[in-house]
Amino acid sequence: MPRPSRLLALTLLTLGLAIPTAGAAPALGTGAATATPVAAAAVAANGRIAYVAYGPADIPFGPPTQADVWLMNADGTGRVNVTDSPTVDDTEPAWSPDGTQLAFVSDSFTRTLTVMNADGTGRRSVIDGAYSPSWGPDGSRIAVLRSRDGVPSAIVIVDVATGVETIVTEHATMEPVWSPDGGRIAFVDVREEQYPDPVTGEPQVGAQHEIVVINTDGTGEQVVSAGDPGSDRATFLEEDRAPAWSPDGSMLVFMSQAQVPSCCGSWQLWAVNRDGSAITDLTGDETVNDLYPSWSPDGASIVFTRSSNGANDLYTMPAPTALPVAARAVSPLAVSPVAVSPVAVSPLAVTGPATPLTTDGNAQDPSWGVLATTPPTATLTVALRSGRESGGRVVSTPTGIACGRDCTEAFPTGTTVTLRAVPRTDSTFVRWLGACTGTKRTCTVTMADERRVVAVFRHR
Repeated sequence: MPRPSRLLALTLLTLGLAIPTAGAAPALGTGAATATPVAAAAVAANGRIAYVAYGPADIPFGPPTQADVWLMNADGTGRVNVTDSPTVDDTEPAWSPDGTQLAFVSDSFTRTLTVMNADGTGRRSVIDGAYSPSWGPDGSRIAVLRSRDGVPSAIVIVDVATGVETIVTEHATMEPVWSPDGGRIAFVDVREEQYPDPVTGEPQVGAQHEIVVINTDGTGEQVVSAGDPGSDRATFLEEDRAPAWSPDGSMLVFMSQAQVPSCCGSWQLWAVNRDGSAITDLTGDETVNDLYPSWSPDGASIVFTRSSNGANDLYTMPAPTALPVAARAVSPLAVSPVAVSPVAVSPLAVTGPATPLTTDGNAQDPSWGVLATTPPTATLTVALRSGRESGGRVVSTPTGIACGRDCTEAFPTGTTVTLRAVPRTDSTFVRWLGACTGTKRTCTVTMADERRVVAVFRHR
């Protein structure tokens, strides 16, 4: 049976309640994610967004809903369920750097790190006990929080092909995310912090989740969410979660909840430079909870979950270009310039309008990835000519042509293909015709459009 959604677990953690492990309905809309997006909320075409939505479950004696990974275009259109697994939960999607694959966590009990192609095909398991996957920039490894029996939880780097693990740190609680340059990993851990008692002013020591950055070899640890000296963040306690790197690696955005002087305020999105300076509240709206941010591939926007009255929807807002950002004086009921209906009424972020992408209350945990494009191709065809039966064969580098068994192949345009003629023992190679010329056994063809090559052999 599925366990609670990440948002439900977050709510119960905030309230200090026990998290149920069976039969709990998720704290979000339970209808299928098929509502029409807000048409006027379009943003510039910019990759695709993976996210989590709930639908009917097919689990005997289990809860009525389960989680799937869905995809949508950057403007909220084209929503499609790419896992469609009614018997398990599929959560925490993360795009590969080239946009061709998705990593996610499958089954709330085994927490299996799973990888599939972006269209939902080629699904394969990597390791169990995994949380919060984040791809490395070379697309061959994934950082996860690894839960292991009898061993402290650790952030590990997993080789996708082999499953081999490398420990980064065992002093971590959740949510690792790999920096775009591959050198550092941001994560969440509980750290002690001093603050004044809200009544007496006497110094107190408390512990809350902070955003920590570490080198991939486990050195150079730094807490970056504590706040500048003398600021409110440096004076009081906040619960900080869900870090996300900007595409250029210069900033982190994360969600934060004030704990002292008054516990359990609303979750808001903050941003900080990678060195911990100029920390800035980006949303600052106490009437809603803004959660789990992700940057657009071009760094111009941030997508996040806005939770209000038990419903969860995806919103975008302009990303900061530099920190700190001067806050705008706006009404909590300010309307986005693109809003066309009452449901689209939205407070502004300090960087600009917060624009809804979904309105059915059933979307959360977004990951914004690049749009993988297939390069244009051109077809290379090879023919064999000899006086009688074939006097040899032709093979190519890169592979694709193995003529006379396979004599046609499409190569990306711009590819230089080397052809090699291999005569039979009773034949000799004579010459090339067509796109290749000469009498040497090898020739090269640069693919710009359709090419045809003839290899001429002669029997002895």
